[in-house]
Amino acid sequence: MKCPKCGEEMEKGNITLPNNVTWYPGEKAGFGFVNDQVWLVGRWSLRSFLGKQAVAYICKKDKWVSFEYPG
Repeated sequence: MKCPKCGEEMEKGNITLPNNVTWYPGEKAGFGFVNDQVWLVGRWSLRSFLGKQAVAYICKKDKWVSFEYPG
């Protein structure tokens, strides 16, 4: 996968996803739920504590990570 910033090849690996990781539109997250919020990883559970993994690509030069979230 190519870095969207510099165009160089990104390094493939995995990331462990903690609980309560969300994507939201706009510049700042508010408290509570946001319209169009996407839960990448749900709330804490023993299963999430043990760690879900997602395939991820990193560009260390540009500090850019891209991953496909599970579920």
